[in-house]
Amino acid sequence: MLLNAAFHSFHCLEGYLLGLVSHTVVAVHRQALVKDPFFGGGFCAARDLWPESKYSRRILIPICFLLTVFLQTILVGDSGVGKTSLLVQFDQGKFIPGSFSATVGIGFTNKVVTVDDVKVQLQIWDTAGQERFRSVTHAYYRDAHALLLLYDITSKTSFDNIRAWLTEIHEYAQSDVVIMLLGNKADMSSVRAIRRDEGERLAREYSVPFMETSAKTGVNVELAFTAVSKYET
Repeated sequence: MLLNAAFHSFHCLEGYLLGLVSHTVVAVHRQALVKDPFFGGGFCAARDLWPESKYSRRILIPICFLLTVFLQTILVGDSGVGKTSLLVQFDQGKFIPGSFSATVGIGFTNKVVTVDDVKVQLQIWDTAGQERFRSVTHAYYRDAHALLLLYDITSKTSFDNIRAWLTEIHEYAQSDVVIMLLGNKADMSSVRAIRRDEGERLAREYSVPFMETSAKTGVNVELAFTAVSKYET
């Protein structure tokens, strides 16, 4: 499963393999890399394009030496739903009340997570929710591996706009992009406008995973980012 994720940056590995065994391996393609169970999954085996030939050679390389898996993740949703706060909570483990004005354009950060013992570098883009920045946001959809789509559980408008966001995502993003729906501000459940089952029902309609998060308390924040990494890998 994790090797599928590694294929996003396979060209890095290809050059490394060719350098190791240039006298034998002429080229390596995606199907040539397989996990080797003999070594308890700790190594990978690669073969050249002609596995039945006398030049076929097996190369065992520790997974930790393969490459860093890069996944580009984008936060989208209406302005004010807590995208920036969610990112800060995930990146820094804290909530800074009242410190953020509306995002203008695009914000960016890197964060490394571990998925099934492999380090994954998430490139996380925080997008502006206002309509006037929408064309800028669209440009980033094309290269996204995963999208976290947020609404505010205390705002019916932000929830109602989820369908419009999904329409844009399906228009501009890759067809295999991973989408997760998040009902943010779960700490404000006493004044919620959207019930949890409404979020679950909408997620089922679009066949996307769903959870409620709180950028303030940190509930499910790390889980959300780790989950999309696992879906993508």
